[in-house]
Amino acid sequence: MINFNFKFIFVLFLLFSFANIIVESIKCYSCASENLQQDFLTRQRRPPGNMISLPKIFDNNCDLDTWILRTKSEVDCPGSCYKWQQTLNNSGVYSYMTVRSCYEHMFGSSPSTQHETECSEKSNSLACLPESSIFEHECFCKNADHFFLNV
Repeated sequence: MINFNFKFIFVLFLLFSFANIIVESIKCYSCASENLQQDFLTRQRRPPGNMISLPKIFDNNCDLDTWILRTKSEVDCPGSCYKWQQTLNNSGVYSYMTVRSCYEHMFGSSPSTQHETECSEKSNSLACLPESSIFEHECFCKNADHFFLNV
């Protein structure tokens, strides 16, 4: 009887240990703007790096209104949520190219950043269109569900 109780307790311990591992994953969006769907993995204007998988959905709500996509685009992620966005300002009229994903799923590796949250932004003027510019925004976030709802 003692041997059975020990085995039972050991099995329960293992189950709780593995359940804890599952709980540690976070939820990230997995979406991209509709204008990125064609040739997503090979196009020139896209997130930097070697992408290995497609986002779960292509929808323009990925650009700014992610709440609508919350349930149909969420994925479990073992590490960092990732967002890349290019905004074209054409004389005050904005157009977006956005990718949100679990970094490990999209790129097959962990990001080089070790911070809980890290964002960068750069801006370039367009010589061919004097009143236009492109803003590129990239963020990583660890340990936060559905990070940066509208960053």
